Amino acid sequence: MNKKVTNDKSENKPHMKQMKVFLSHPEHAVVTMAANMKGLNVGDYMKQVVIAQAKKDAREMNKIIDSI
Repeated sequence: MNKKVTNDKSENKPHMKQMKVFLSHPEHAVVTMAANMKGLNVGDYMKQVVIAQAKKDAREMNKIIDSI
């Protein structure tokens, strides 16, 4: 009984989903500048900002639900 050994590390990686955002040139420039000011690449900056805003929106929605 031999165990199957693979070099594929994907079993250990969390499953990820991709989101695409279409930005105008000026919007992209602003996001890029903000990311650079924070010392992040654009993808990491966008991830950080989207998650922070989603958490804020979720808190607001919970307040509305609780007030009913």
